[in-house]
Amino acid sequence: MIQLLVCMVMLQPYWFRFRSQVTRETKTYWQSLLGVSEAHPQPAMLLNITPEEPAQPVDPRLTTPAALNLPVGFAQLPFVLLSQDRAEWTPEGMLLPEWRALSWPFAGILIWWLVGRGLEAFLAAARSRRFAIIRPPLHNVEVAIGLAVLVAGSALSMLYLVGRNPSGLVTDPLLAAGAGFWAVLGATMVFARVLQWRIRRRARMDGIAYVP
Repeated sequence: MIQLLVCMVMLQPYWFRFRSQVTRETKTYWQSLLGVSEAHPQPAMLLNITPEEPAQPVDPRLTTPAALNLPVGFAQLPFVLLSQDRAEWTPEGMLLPEWRALSWPFAGILIWWLVGRGLEAFLAAARSRRFAIIRPPLHNVEVAIGLAVLVAGSALSMLYLVGRNPSGLVTDPLLAAGAGFWAVLGATMVFARVLQWRIRRRARMDGIAYVP
């Protein structure tokens, strides 16, 4: 919820634009379901073609929400590589950074919840002295997700540092920093499971009070 609030505050200048785009896409979707087609004017002809201008840098307020929820990009990377155009799907008329900033914070709620469990488990296991505390117990699926985030985040941040970016996912320093940040969070989840395993092992050997 905190990351959602941070993303909403950062995207405040884009609220009106996002609302209009979402309203337009929702209207188009319902029209397609009802079989109603709306006539659109023909685009104007370009008589004079000017040389392409250099690409403008993306607003950091758009890339920061994506960096805070970078595992969403990790999850959809296989679908991007298997698609025909090798590109992420975006609604018509919406730029890719805008779509990421709008959708990734909501899609990332699940991974943030898993990270919260991992941090809670790590703190509980690290602070246990007289009693063996394993709460919340991490499952294999959670540890596998943490390990995948650790590997993907480390790989993408290193690729950015050495100047190689074959996937096109990390294209600026903020996303590279987000990859490194999530690598640390993934490592915390994995290390928390290791501590829980050690607590179980020590509890069986020494007869320490055990809280599953």
